[in-house]
Amino acid sequence: RGKYAEAEALLKPLVARTPDGEAALELGLFYEMMGRRDESRALLQRIADTQVGPRTSPVEYARLGRAARALGEFQLANDAYRIATEKAPTDPSLHTGWGELFLQVHNNAEAAKSFQDALAADGKWVPALIGMAHALLDVNPPAAEKAVEQALELDPDVVDAHLLKAMLELDKSDREAAKASIAKAKAINPVSLDAFALSGAVAYVEDRHADLQKEASAALKINPRFSGAYRVPAELAAANYRFEEAVALSRKALEIDPNDVRTLSALGVQLLRTGDEVEARQVLEKSF
Repeated sequence: RGKYAEAEALLKPLVARTPDGEAALELGLFYEMMGRRDESRALLQRIADTQVGPRTSPVEYARLGRAARALGEFQLANDAYRIATEKAPTDPSLHTGWGELFLQVHNNAEAAKSFQDALAADGKWVPALIGMAHALLDVNPPAAEKAVEQALELDPDVVDAHLLKAMLELDKSDREAAKASIAKAKAINPVSLDAFALSGAVAYVEDRHADLQKEASAALKINPRFSGAYRVPAELAAANYRFEEAVALSRKALEIDPNDVRTLSALGVQLLRTGDEVEARQVLEKSF
């Protein structure tokens, strides 16, 4: 809901009592979202380093996997989720976590399989519906939209679902509908970083540049390392064939976070579109 200070205050005493438990994972992920990377890594590394054995529960394996995923230790995360789902094959949360890992490493086909496994266990598991929509967004927009609608019917207060719906509406060039969906997301969480980024993107393609700066400033006030404030507008500009402008926006994103892989890879493609193959190769190699 965007009550970030209250969330931190609730989590910290729990972490003090159980520094490798669920609260520690949540606080580590919270610090990651806020750009507090050193604090995040300290919490998450302890969880990722958990010693496992015959008595390690599926939930503990999943917790280890989620921490490892946030740290970029994808092989460790994959192994943890594999074991977790083998131990508890009917737990939809475990399959969903594995699917989200596949999404992060751009393996949407495997992600969709994991989300399907989660939905087979519980057809009303909203995180799996959201994940399925992400997996299908580029290859089957109608199916992605169906998954989003199902999620919103079950829980109308999921910010990510409203933002996914906005992205689908933008693909159909329905900016007014997209802005309405973003407004619904902001009504639920007025300080959602992703909502600021997407709202700024729409503002940019509508040539409301002052509004883009307003949205970006609001996001960066919360997380000064949030390169998505300009990366997302760059992606939407590129989708509207405004490649030179997309390059300029991606460069602004890299000023915020020079090592953001998503921005680097997007910039490389955008530079190819403008015909600058030399720099495109350099940027893509850095991304790789």
